[in-house]
Amino acid sequence: MGLVIFFVFALYLLLSLGVVALVKRYARNNNKNEKRWGWGAVLVMYLLVFWDLIPVYAVHAYQCNANAGFNVYKNLDEWKQENPGLAETLTPIKNAKWQREGNITRVPLNQRFVWQTTKERVWHIVYEKDEKIIDTETNEVIAQYIDYYTTQTHLALAGNDLSDLKFWLKITSCEKSGHMDSRENFFAFEEIIEKLGSNK
Repeated sequence: MGLVIFFVFALYLLLSLGVVALVKRYARNNNKNEKRWGWGAVLVMYLLVFWDLIPVYAVHAYQCNANAGFNVYKNLDEWKQENPGLAETLTPIKNAKWQREGNITRVPLNQRFVWQTTKERVWHIVYEKDEKIIDTETNEVIAQYIDYYTTQTHLALAGNDLSDLKFWLKITSCEKSGHMDSRENFFAFEEIIEKLGSNK
């Protein structure tokens, strides 16, 4: 696969150099600014493939820095105080069926709480993943984790969208791209889920 990618890039580079040479020759033969026309051709050939490179990374970085992260809106002790004796009656739902409706997926954790995931497009192939622990009785959000990623698919699984072939646009999360200092928030989120499901 690596050799195929290298071959495609080499072929496109040769094609681009040929186009630039032809444009410069045209400019020279027609008394036009050869340098300006040459750089114009370079820009066009670059934008044909890489037009979304900078915008995608810029949008992802902005969203990660502005909106991503983990928040607990009510810890388990507070919830237990508001619902005395209820936690002890809850039992984890094993092998729970995922409930999908549009871009929303809900997984019941026990008789009171669900783990809800919503995925929405932010721009182009940049998406927001919003995960919440929700009290189904009150619809109150107990905890929330927001992350951003791109929908660029593995090259071998690429579909009809040309962006699937652009492996350089693949961003799996804010944390892995360096916009969060550590994965502590993620682990805290997992711990909340575990506690809700096991009554710890």
